[in-house]
Amino acid sequence: MPQPDVSVILPCRNEEEGLGECLTTIQSVFTAHNLHGEIIVSDSSSDRSPEIARAHGARLIDHGASGYGIALREGFQAARSEFMICADADMTYDFNDIPTFIARLKSGSDMVIGVRQYQPNVSPWLHEHVGVPATAFLIGLLFGGSVKDPHCGIRAITRSAYDQLALQTTGMEFASEMIVRALQKELKIAQLPTNYFARIGESKLNTFQDGWRHLRLLFQLRTGLI
Repeated sequence: MPQPDVSVILPCRNEEEGLGECLTTIQSVFTAHNLHGEIIVSDSSSDRSPEIARAHGARLIDHGASGYGIALREGFQAARSEFMICADADMTYDFNDIPTFIARLKSGSDMVIGVRQYQPNVSPWLHEHVGVPATAFLIGLLFGGSVKDPHCGIRAITRSAYDQLALQTTGMEFASEMIVRALQKELKIAQLPTNYFARIGESKLNTFQDGWRHLRLLFQLRTGLI
């Protein structure tokens, strides 16, 4: 079986409302740009998401454990392309950006992170104006670099770069760990603007619990506890 040009990884837990549209859109992008791509749905759902993934021809990784970090780690591990990109399975991100992100990897970047361009009233004020800037400030203060949107869920990375990171976290804090490990390894990080839309389906975010996990992780990484 030939190696795909790109592996698109969708962490999924009970996303039956938006998953089908995500898969159809990604496949349309593949066709429009003549890409031989694979879509990996990394799943722990109790709804119809697995059935929808199979019906659309996606590779289903049924790991059965809850956690954003677990889902992404399982998906990245299963990916067969040197060029990998992840995004949420709820239509918040613009999959038309896939070719641009992958082109940046091919031109020499190790990782590409989106910088969300928020559409009106799609993100809680506390997330957009407090959580994201605070995390960006702390990462810059503790580890250097200038990552504008460390919580952005669309990001691309090469297989060789990913394998250097040895990521461990299981929850939403995985997004911060990925960036900090990349900074510590002095990887070349590019940042690209990306549209951010209203999600389809119910949000899984827990503002204060997830925020605390990010904060705790940053100080654990800074002090060498993990």
